[in-house]
Amino acid sequence: MNNSRFRYILIAAAILITAATIVTTNSFVEALSKEERRKMEIWAEATNRMLNDEYNDFIFKIIEDNENIPVIIADEDDRYISARNFKEPKQDVEKFYARKIAQLKEKNPPIEIKIDENERQYIYYDDSLMLKRLAYFPYIQFSVVALFLAAAFWAFATSKRSERNKLWVGLSKETAHQLGTPIT
Repeated sequence: MNNSRFRYILIAAAILITAATIVTTNSFVEALSKEERRKMEIWAEATNRMLNDEYNDFIFKIIEDNENIPVIIADEDDRYISARNFKEPKQDVEKFYARKIAQLKEKNPPIEIKIDENERQYIYYDDSLMLKRLAYFPYIQFSVVALFLAAAFWAFATSKRSERNKLWVGLSKETAHQLGTPIT
């Protein structure tokens, strides 16, 4: 009874730790995602002002400071104009960015840059590498906790089995002694 209670407590603790980690990490991911969206809106505004000849060093610094959020600027027909923070292939760059734009369109709504009354450009962006890693973190942690629990159960079961074996060896020796049979 005591051993099974210990097991249930261990399992409950692992489930609570995992659930708390997943909930907390998911809230961090959501907050970081909103922050990245806000940064992209600021980046879009800086790009818009730079395109409309309102260029100054501060705006250029905002655009240059984006070192971790992958971003593509495309025209109204979703043709690639420029990009930042992508590992660009040496060949078929246009096809690469056409595929990326299609992927990013589904993931995040684009941010519109109004060039003038008739012309618009769009900023497509992806989650940063840090945000992607953070999204997978609770599942990795859950796996580690599960491995730890499996190892703990295995050690506990092995210890109990060893204890039982020692008990049986002791009982057989005592029985042999009582019967007067020598054991080697």
